Amino acid sequence: MERALANLGIEELHRRYRAGELTPSQVVEDALTRAERTAELRAYLHLDAEGAREAARRADAEVARGEVGPLTGIPVAIKDLIDVAGMPTTHGSAALETRHPEHDSRVVARLRAAGAIITGKTNTSEFGQSATTENRLGEPCRNPWDATRTPGGSSGGSAVAVATGTATASIGSDGGGSVRVPAAMTGLVGLKVSHGGVVDDTPVPGLSAFSDPGVFAWDVADVEVVWRLVADDVGEPAAEGPLRVGFDPAPDDEPITDARAAAVRTAAERLAGLGHEVAEHRVDTSGWMSVFGPLALDEEYRERGHLLEVADRLTPYELATLRAGAEQEPGRAEVAARQHPELRQRLVANLDGLDLLVLPILALAPFPVGERPSEIAGRKVGKVWGPFPFTPAWNVAGTPGVAVPVGLDDEGLPLAVQLVGRSGSEATLLATAEALLSASPLDLAAELAGRT
Repeated sequence: MERALANLGIEELHRRYRAGELTPSQVVEDALTRAERTAELRAYLHLDAEGAREAARRADAEVARGEVGPLTGIPVAIKDLIDVAGMPTTHGSAALETRHPEHDSRVVARLRAAGAIITGKTNTSEFGQSATTENRLGEPCRNPWDATRTPGGSSGGSAVAVATGTATASIGSDGGGSVRVPAAMTGLVGLKVSHGGVVDDTPVPGLSAFSDPGVFAWDVADVEVVWRLVADDVGEPAAEGPLRVGFDPAPDDEPITDARAAAVRTAAERLAGLGHEVAEHRVDTSGWMSVFGPLALDEEYRERGHLLEVADRLTPYELATLRAGAEQEPGRAEVAARQHPELRQRLVANLDGLDLLVLPILALAPFPVGERPSEIAGRKVGKVWGPFPFTPAWNVAGTPGVAVPVGLDDEGLPLAVQLVGRSGSEATLLATAEALLSASPLDLAAELAGRT
């Protein structure tokens, strides 16, 4: 299959629009055709074909008048935890499949104001409660690099929508790795913002102490454009001069396959080759679960405990979460909330003397759908966090992170690392990601298109 028009990127699409070489309607038709061809991957829970076509016709007219805004004619997909007027917002749950909000969320309103064409609502785990994308609304979401494998989650559909060329960029959310994990599994750039940096008004909250909207695209430049348009706080300008970079191929001595650990070393070597001060740096993120677990369980039960009355409509993982929340010791969440600021400071102290960290995202390659590993690198692991133990601590810390692809493994599956910095350092992380990709140019979109 030829490379998708949507995956040409924002700058190139706008150049072609202005030159009369391409129209938004042509891009949208190509995106919708690809959505039909890849429907078995289940990127979307709701594909708004007619709405996208109508928006594209309006964009055609705007381009003809010379009115090209930041996202005019650019297809963007939205995770189904975020409201889009006139489209269902199910939160990945059969218990909410009839919910149709009347208003756009703040993030979506900003995207529309910039000219974005909303293609639809992307697949998610139920209430964002799993790092893979399976729910009771249909078949699981699947990885376009190998349809037998998971694309990760909970924003798996948002990643697959971009990877398959049905959107130039997409919005997900990250409460424990839910942007970085699927970005890593599908070869995309994925941005987790500083906590509070992008404020949305989703009416059904979840992981509120840790989660924020995030952005997926093939290119860093596209991620940055979208992020700046939806952000409430863009933080500090990108740091200048050589950066002080620490890397850890296996934080906290968690089990990890050789290929994923080697990817961290490869990224560190490339950054050193660009003139940055790079050194191995042992990272300690122990204790994050003592805050994350109680607060997550408390909010989930508070907000959705009533759904235990319709337990037969819930996924096993959501049902288990709600029951655990019901059984949590009284006062445990209050203790965790008091401990959170101190733990946040300790986690951020991993960056003392450094501008950023280079760390793994995944402990192993994308695994078969429904078959979470119980062992990695010869060691037993828990099924909940075992495959991806390196992301949630930074949600507890509230710091930003960027998933950056660095190549393909021996199975032809994406390899990626995360760049982690202090709150407000998104611009520095994105600039570093761009430099890292430029040091060893990758065109994974073309590679994937050549296989499908």
